Amino acid sequence: MNEYLRQFIEALKQEYPEDTYEYEINEKLNYMEIKSNQFGEIFEIYIEWNEYQVPIKLIMTKANMDEEIITPESCHECGYENCTFYDAEKQECTITQEQIDKEIKEWQKTLYHSEKLTINQTVIEQKCYLDVPHYHLYKAHQITLNQSLLIETIKAVETLFDEIIQIATKQ
Repeated sequence: MNEYLRQFIEALKQEYPEDTYEYEINEKLNYMEIKSNQFGEIFEIYIEWNEYQVPIKLIMTKANMDEEIITPESCHECGYENCTFYDAEKQECTITQEQIDKEIKEWQKTLYHSEKLTINQTVIEQKCYLDVPHYHLYKAHQITLNQSLLIETIKAVETLFDEIIQIATKQ
């Protein structure tokens, strides 16, 4: 790892401290991920660099954990009276894979695309270890920048993220 990239990562760790954010750095495949899951929000940053170790791509993703796509595995309520998806007579969840696929398909779309900027509605997975390990699916928004990156660029995208998504969803 060259000195420029090392300093870039250290500056990121100042903005996104390791005690709050989880880091994965893959030098062989030229990328890093920064993840956080707190206060009911999932926040992910993916940064890719070129062969000269210059950061050139940013993918920032945010999901509100209240925007979950319910699956039988992720419900945690099935079998209880307050679960709207549980059929007590049949003793099974009534959510079908077809319903899940339809909800995902209706949600996922590109809101804006250009050479340097893409704004998407997407779905992200979060692993859960309650009872049997499984995944939860959340509706998310994602901004992708394809350009040389500075720390200031990443912070600006984060600061303006909600406003950018709000403008893109009104088109």
